[in-house]
Amino acid sequence: MASFLLNSADCRVGVKLTYIPTAQFAYDPAGKKSKGEQRRRARYDAKQKLQLISEFFSASESQLLELDSPNILTDREIMSALDNSQIVYVDGGNTFYLQYHMLRTGFWNAMKQHLKAKENCIYIGASAGAIVAGNSIET
Repeated sequence: MASFLLNSADCRVGVKLTYIPTAQFAYDPAGKKSKGEQRRRARYDAKQKLQLISEFFSASESQLLELDSPNILTDREIMSALDNSQIVYVDGGNTFYLQYHMLRTGFWNAMKQHLKAKENCIYIGASAGAIVAGNSIET
C-alpha cells in the first residue's frame, strides 16, 4: 500500500526517510541480558532495519530518531528531523514505552504540524507505531 502511495505521488526517487525504532528499546526485565546489552542489540537491529527500509523506499537520505535518547531532544531537533522527511516510519515494540516518549518529547505535536504543512509526507506505523497513531491505545 505504501509503495502504491509513493508511486502515485511520484516522490519515490530521492525520498528522505526518518525511522523511529523507539518502541523496540524498552527494557525487558524478564530477559536474560542486561539493560545495556538489550539496548545495544536493539540499536544494532534498528540500524540494520533502517538500511532495509531505506533500500525499499529508494531513500536518498535516511536518519534514525531515538525519542528515548538520554540526550533530551529539543522541539527544534525533532522539527528539523521531520522537516527533512517525506516518510516517517515508526516501528513496533512496546506501545506504552513509545507513547510515553512521543508525548514527553513533543513528537506528536511536531508530527501533526508536519503532516498538515507537507502534502507529500507519509506516516507509516508498524504495530505499536500504528496503534499510537489512533485515538486510543486501549484494545
